[in-house]
Amino acid sequence: MVALAKIGIDLTVIGNYESLRYLGYALTFFWINGLGNAYLRIRQQTDTPDRWTVFYLLIVLLGSLVVFGLFSSMLPILGSTFLNSPNLAFGTAFGTFLLGQLSGTVVEQEAIADQATSRLLAFSISSNLLQLGLFIVPLALGWPFQFAMWGLAASAVYRLGWTFLRYMRTKGVQLPLKQERTIFWKSASGLSIYGLTGLGVLIVDQFLVTYQRTDPQATLAIWRYGAQELPLIMGVVGGMSATALTELKQGIGEMLGNLRRRSQKVNRVFLLLVIVLCATSQWWFPRVLNEQFYGAHVIFNTMLLILPTRLIQTTPLMISMDMERSMTVTAIIESVINVAISLLLLPSLGLLGIAIGTVVAYWFERIVYVVLLSRKQRRLGEYLNVQEWVLGTLILFLVYYVQTNFSALNI
Repeated sequence: MVALAKIGIDLTVIGNYESLRYLGYALTFFWINGLGNAYLRIRQQTDTPDRWTVFYLLIVLLGSLVVFGLFSSMLPILGSTFLNSPNLAFGTAFGTFLLGQLSGTVVEQEAIADQATSRLLAFSISSNLLQLGLFIVPLALGWPFQFAMWGLAASAVYRLGWTFLRYMRTKGVQLPLKQERTIFWKSASGLSIYGLTGLGVLIVDQFLVTYQRTDPQATLAIWRYGAQELPLIMGVVGGMSATALTELKQGIGEMLGNLRRRSQKVNRVFLLLVIVLCATSQWWFPRVLNEQFYGAHVIFNTMLLILPTRLIQTTPLMISMDMERSMTVTAIIESVINVAISLLLLPSLGLLGIAIGTVVAYWFERIVYVVLLSRKQRRLGEYLNVQEWVLGTLILFLVYYVQTNFSALNI
């Protein structure tokens, strides 16, 4: 993102790329996350884990081929439906990239389940560096944007290669029996439905941002560059959740103790980090990117207010206690709240109103989860250092109010 801004890529081109990223997320995250969590959970309950790895691989390959087909043949329809942008380009290239991304999750999930840290780091770091290089180098050389997109597509070969090598180790195993698959599908489908309903907040946001805009892709570029919510935290929190699920077989008490200890370390680092970022974003946002993105710091600061909710690790507990239905119902209500507040504030606050609606919706979701868990005799203090979290959160909100230049965002 920084490179695209610094190289001076046109806002509409950046918006096209961000539109593809958003569509890729919307079409894949809910089911790949549901499958992954179900795989991690059931793999801990069997003495023959390799057959579940092959089963997971087959499902992911089928899903990724469907997504590839959608991007390569139906991109105008997807753009019109979700983003009011029927003229998106590079669908086949991005679909190829997603094919490698989704297939590579098999390598990552298996490494997490095996607690094979070296394998996970080797795969993740090497594949991401390759993707970055193949995408950025053509742009740095002044080549047309299509070369960068096809460079990104070429990186899929590397991840598919890793996936094939992992499959060769297990190709002779027998697939899970029908009754075992039924248990898996019950968990995976429930988590996928929850993920799909949770996407409502994101889909509403993107649609409202681009609706009836004269240049929807340029507006989306400003929104997406601001609405990042500190991307690194998503990976860290996702890793904590996955690790907690792998520890479930050791007992709920062991899982809770480890989760609280890890959460405390993450809270101290990330709450301090976001407070500093929020306090200084007016200064560094136009310097790290460029002046046309200065107003996006208002959205960025607002989205940082979601971070305290991410640090409350309720997901692994709710999955372990079969509370997927409660999660789904909460996510539906969350989407309704987001729509209502966003529509109420949009006429007067523009993009800021949409961001506020998103923040309120996420806080509602996490508060409900904490209440539901408390009714199951799982107190907040068992998996979170409450005092440190409350203090950091209050400081963040104060810094946000004092240090955000709200007048800088005029769309």
